[in-house]
Amino acid sequence: MIVEKVKSYLKKIEKNNKKGKKINAILQVNPRVLKEAEIVEKKIKEGKAGKLAGKVITVKSNINVKGLNASCASLTLKNYTCPYDATVIKKIREEDGLIIGMANMDEFLELQEILFLLTKFLEVQVQVVLQLYQPVFVTLL
Repeated sequence: MIVEKVKSYLKKIEKNNKKGKKINAILQVNPRVLKEAEIVEKKIKEGKAGKLAGKVITVKSNINVKGLNASCASLTLKNYTCPYDATVIKKIREEDGLIIGMANMDEFLELQEILFLLTKFLEVQVQVVLQLYQPVFVTLL
């Protein structure tokens, strides 16, 4: 069930992120997300899953996710690969949340515009989590 949901999101990202509608909302997809989804699905079946099991999350590109690029959508940091997980990412992973990728960001792009792009073009429902009045990550529902 969770693996199928992740595959569905990956197909939508592939179809409309760089191609199709070219919304460029996702800078990088987590290459391990399907394997992680399989592990979470197994935990759910065993009754050992965390509170965020099955939640698929995109992370704003200024937060470290080990192995992914935290470029802040800047060419200067384009090749910066995170050597560790930020505390918020550790907590998400501890509760079995799935990081699908790194979201684009721009200081001039308003949160409402990001949500519009995600909901209209990727055709997903979203939930925004705020930290100190700044959007930190968007959960695909």
